[in-house]
Amino acid sequence: MDAIRKQLDVLMGANRNGDVTEVNRKYYDRDVCRLFLVGLCPHELFQLTVSN
Repeated sequence: MDAIRKQLDVLMGANRNGDVTEVNRKYYDRDVCRLFLVGLCPHELFQLTVSN
């Protein structure tokens, strides 16, 4: 039984049963990237560009 639990942890993550409560964040929190939420994140748009 423990071997199956370990395999499930590897495949689905340790929180597969939802034991840990989620952190509630709001749009205006400092750690929320508003540009990412609207699909305009500069880190994703320009990830293949090189700066000299």
